[in-house]
Amino acid sequence: MTIDPIFLDTLVKVLLVTYYVVIIIAVGRNVKKFKQNAGTWRDENVVSSIAMIIALGFCAWFFVAKLDLTNLPETRQWFIMIPLVLMVVPPGLLLVSGVTTAIQKARKISKVHRYGTEQAEAAEGAGAAQKQLNFSRKIFHGIIFASIVAVLFVAAPFASYYGSTYFWGDSTGAALQDYLSGTHPYSVAQGIIIVIFFGFSWGTLATDSTRISDTLQFPFQKSIQLRLRVKELDSYASYVYFFVGFLFAALFLPPMLLLGCFALFTFGDTIASSVGMRYGKHKIPFNMPKSWEGTLGGFVASFLAGILFVGLMWGLAGAVLFVIIDILTPKLVPISDNILVPMAIPALYWALVLAGIPATCYLLPLLA
Repeated sequence: MTIDPIFLDTLVKVLLVTYYVVIIIAVGRNVKKFKQNAGTWRDENVVSSIAMIIALGFCAWFFVAKLDLTNLPETRQWFIMIPLVLMVVPPGLLLVSGVTTAIQKARKISKVHRYGTEQAEAAEGAGAAQKQLNFSRKIFHGIIFASIVAVLFVAAPFASYYGSTYFWGDSTGAALQDYLSGTHPYSVAQGIIIVIFFGFSWGTLATDSTRISDTLQFPFQKSIQLRLRVKELDSYASYVYFFVGFLFAALFLPPMLLLGCFALFTFGDTIASSVGMRYGKHKIPFNMPKSWEGTLGGFVASFLAGILFVGLMWGLAGAVLFVIIDILTPKLVPISDNILVPMAIPALYWALVLAGIPATCYLLPLLA
């Protein structure tokens, strides 16, 4: 059975636009709810959700304007999995939610909106419990980062021209200058990363949108709520912003630059939080929950992690921007750093390219 490439490309794009329009409307309705609950537009949940709408809008634009599936049937057969994942994941998650909701209604089990409130308040009030909760949440970022790197290393030998730009893509940032002209060389690794974050972003959007909903339900929502902070029980959790933000970043950065952004945030955020909770004696006056010790630890960690992927200059610039965001959010700038960092760092990288400052990946020669 042959597939008409033009028909496949058009079908995928039409469906993706439909999916994104629906989810943007859903998030927009929740923004109104968050604003009513907070009584102001200067609320972290409100601003973060608006930023997420912007990111989702850019994702929809990318899949229409930049995605080209017309040559898939002529390349490798397993590439056909890409459009299948893009088409099936969102409606599949909606089906799971619908079935779960129907089963719960048939069993006459009412929805519990704030299950785990007492546990969340106790965890945030107790030092040991708070540290354990914080560690489990931060280590999650590291697991995702390590998993993506592992997937790329496993996939690399099966791609043609192993170690070349065909797989890893440009690592100097030069390709970003040709991005908007349509000559940006997408690599296999970038496609893999995009598909991974596409699945995770839709999975977390589905679970949290149904969790916030008055009627819809999703499997394991009680278990999910037990791992949330108090402020997240009535809003989107940080992992939703995290996955949507890095899907946005993955669309605009080649693999090594994206991994540099990812490593910078993952290690910087984890070390900043860990050092701050353990050694943070000097609190930042305008952002009391954070300390100068944690900020310094986060700067060093993000700088060292970024150097391997993007070099000294880009690593330093990224670490400085990360620290600025970490200091200002969410007190002075009411937005989650989980979505602000992956949206701001690509903009910084683009600015460095336009300024004529190339990135230097120290890892890529080892993979060639």
